[in-house]
Amino acid sequence: MSAPPNWRTGYEGFERFPRLAFAWEYLRRNERFREVCHDNSRYIRQVGNRFTVIDGRRLKFGGHCLFATSPDDDARSATVFWEPGVCPKVLHLLALPVRKRAMPFIFAESPLHTSLLIAPDGLQHVTVRDGVRTLQLCIRGQSLLHPVTLVFDTAAAPSLFSRQNQSLACFQAYRAGQGFLERHFPADPHAKRLTFVLKALDGWLFGLPQREIALTLYGRERVERDWRDPRENLRDQVRHAIARGRALVERGHCAFLC
Repeated sequence: MSAPPNWRTGYEGFERFPRLAFAWEYLRRNERFREVCHDNSRYIRQVGNRFTVIDGRRLKFGGHCLFATSPDDDARSATVFWEPGVCPKVLHLLALPVRKRAMPFIFAESPLHTSLLIAPDGLQHVTVRDGVRTLQLCIRGQSLLHPVTLVFDTAAAPSLFSRQNQSLACFQAYRAGQGFLERHFPADPHAKRLTFVLKALDGWLFGLPQREIALTLYGRERVERDWRDPRENLRDQVRHAIARGRALVERGHCAFLC
């Protein structure tokens, strides 16, 4: 498999990515996933300036992904839906008819990019996105194409309650008009290393020799000094980074969903 040339560069900001963004970055480099998730624009219907509705009959691309716009979109621009049963970050809500004296919630008027995926089983999946910051909701009840009242769904996934506090706080801030606050999307503590591994992986996907990958990762001075060292420490570091990246592409990325 060969990687597009732009994957060798363009990593600015990756070291501040939240954990979920790395799940997508590694999954979208999986060759089998790319074969089934290519151009999905034909399934997307633009309803408003920032609101789209997606045909949910084509679900489960693999890697615990229900739907994604395109594997060519990085985490800053992709719309991705993860399986709610696997990803505890997905917030479960219940949509009720608009109550008297209650402020109705209208997704079509969201100030952020919002996508609605209606599944065959009637569940409504929503992704609200502001660059790399995304909030995914799994909602049952009234149609979200109309104004609704939204409440926390206590019957949906009781085992996940304790792990949804941050998603709930994020949603409450968003509903209050505060947007997506930085504190709700902390950078993954291993983001620097994950970005490093991603660069090594992309060099390998692009078919670069390991020495050239090392030049990108460590710089010319280090490579010219240590590449031929008989202990092969530098070579081992490059090989290990590539192997780690390949493992994350296959199944390792699933750990980032938790």
